[in-house]
Amino acid sequence: MHSPGKRQTLVLFGVTGDLVRRKILPALYQLEHKGLLANDFCCLGVGRQEVTNKDLLEKALIKDINPIVWRRFASKFRYCKLQLDNLETYHSLKKEVEHFGKKTELLFFLAVSTSFFSVIAHHLVASSCWQEGRSSLFLEKPFGSDFMVAQQLQRDLEGLIGAENIHLIDHYLSKPGIGSLLQVRTLPGIASLWNKESIRCIQVVATESLGIEGRAPFYDQQGHIKDLVQSHLLQILSLTGALLTDQNLKEARSHFLKSLFLSHSKPIHIGQYTEGKIKGKTVCGYLDELGVASNSQTETFAAMCFESALPEWKGVFFEVFTGKRLHQKLTEVIILFHSGKRLVIRSFPDTSIMGMPSEEKKSCRALECLWKQSLSGYEAILMASFSQNESVFLSPKEAALGWEVLAPYFREKQHLHYYEAGSWGPPETLKLYSSIFEQIGRG
Repeated sequence: MHSPGKRQTLVLFGVTGDLVRRKILPALYQLEHKGLLANDFCCLGVGRQEVTNKDLLEKALIKDINPIVWRRFASKFRYCKLQLDNLETYHSLKKEVEHFGKKTELLFFLAVSTSFFSVIAHHLVASSCWQEGRSSLFLEKPFGSDFMVAQQLQRDLEGLIGAENIHLIDHYLSKPGIGSLLQVRTLPGIASLWNKESIRCIQVVATESLGIEGRAPFYDQQGHIKDLVQSHLLQILSLTGALLTDQNLKEARSHFLKSLFLSHSKPIHIGQYTEGKIKGKTVCGYLDELGVASNSQTETFAAMCFESALPEWKGVFFEVFTGKRLHQKLTEVIILFHSGKRLVIRSFPDTSIMGMPSEEKKSCRALECLWKQSLSGYEAILMASFSQNESVFLSPKEAALGWEVLAPYFREKQHLHYYEAGSWGPPETLKLYSSIFEQIGRG
């Protein structure tokens, strides 16, 4: 946890990569523009290429540059060249770490392939770059490729630096709206209803009108369930089902995930989009996307139903509904009550709460105003990393449990349903998950 008055340095591995160029450096610039970076803050970029600070910063996709802000921002940036898998080259990083002094908190941010996570952590410790008590590790997902791989990675990292120092980035948990579910859950008028006696079903909806956007080599190997359900939507479900007792939030979410299992009440439906129209424009089917195998069985859509073994949630269904090339982009959580009423917490196309009890409408409006003023994207993630706000980050244990929950799905081949691009999904799925379609179909 950040200690007030301590200097912070962001050690950014993978700084020459596309993610940093497109997202992270522009977000850091915006934080500087908004006056949110401390005067003594430093970003130390780490990469394998021979480049200058000037080259790196000028390649970043930063818009509307203010010359004064740019000079301040550039003065806080340094670069260190090393080979990620070569321990001997870490001596240059060690010199940089020593330069910052013993009171500096070191935030090691790994925007690199998951295959480098253990290697980098080992070399940071072996080279004494990792300073116990003032170092934290932030990882981009995916975390492993299945339950066994994720579990081994968890053991490796926790054995090296301790579970409490590892933070996995989840972009959905930083979104205003659904990422702030705990704020909604704890409102008195809602907290009294957040139980199995009042709730019959909790649904997470994450639909997109976009296709795979040039990601065929990655996406055709992964599929939508690995890309979104395992990586993000199970974590949103864990926010809705975590038992808010005195235990640590990450442990509460883990406890819920461990209880989650695929329901037999509704079968899993996966789908793949065919040619159709989005906003009046004809778009190709998945099999015609550049780089996709002509016989690909990769899913671009999934509807899944879960239940929890926790007595507190017995009889309540937890559902996810997600896909690409659907009618429109929607990101929301729907709470269906036994009374027939519903509560909708939305992040897109707007940040809003619908169906709030009358006694909480004032609090609801205040939350909506707060969300509209909130940071988003990597600006929110970076600020959360500076304060180590645990509600935005996952533990390795949570990531591994996400793989375990879905293990039965990966073991069994599923029938692939087809849906026209621009629709809300396969017709047979919309009948089965009709309560979700009733809500999103209104849009």
